[in-house]
Amino acid sequence: MRITFIGTGDAYSTEDANASVLVESAGFKLLIDCGPTVPRALWQLVPGWDRIDAVILTHTHPDHALGLPTQINRMLSRARSQNLVPKVLPVLCRIEDADQVRALLEYGYWPEPPDRPLPVIPLQPRGEIGPFAYETAPTNHSVPNRAIRLILEETSLFISGDGRLLPESESLAAKSAVAVLECQNLEDDGSSFHGNFAACRALAESCPDTLFFLTHVKDRCREKMTRLCTGPPNMKMARPGNILDIEKKEVK
Repeated sequence: MRITFIGTGDAYSTEDANASVLVESAGFKLLIDCGPTVPRALWQLVPGWDRIDAVILTHTHPDHALGLPTQINRMLSRARSQNLVPKVLPVLCRIEDADQVRALLEYGYWPEPPDRPLPVIPLQPRGEIGPFAYETAPTNHSVPNRAIRLILEETSLFISGDGRLLPESESLAAKSAVAVLECQNLEDDGSSFHGNFAACRALAESCPDTLFFLTHVKDRCREKMTRLCTGPPNMKMARPGNILDIEKKEVK
């Protein structure tokens, strides 16, 4: 399993693309979240950006979903230029968000809708996508968010999406080989809707066998957070373009 960090910024970052990761195995490319600034970063970082096989949305805030029409539109343009059959991109999301996501997909295909139903697939508590099994759990966020744990043979990857971890989602992180955590703030901002550095560090210290990466960081917090992120040894700042071999836990 290989992970490429596409963006590590928060919703309104002027320095970095919105938080997103690409997970690959056996030729299958799975994009987790696709905010409005993600497609350009994806095109710059991933040679096979036009061969994404599926997308999972942890939730449907604009910084996690609004890049879908742009990505779909360019995939269609590339297919036409090469005289290929356009690919219909499956998107997994909460069933309650399906109508909203379907509207985004329809806009991506406009003005020529595909000749088959748009594959909006309910994100279940447990399921499969491509070579991965997955399980999900809620976090505490301003809109419903599902953290996801992808499982491939003997290894696993946890991605929090947005929000403070709840006991159920924290348990998924703790049993994963690698965990990608939303860490928007240095300190508790008084709300319960975002992660913070102290909470992430405490979790990393309690789970020494899991490698943690911090993402979705506010621009004004990044420099100081990077300085602080020198311990524990199993916690790192994620940066766009970082590539992780999850079995070896090696980062390029």
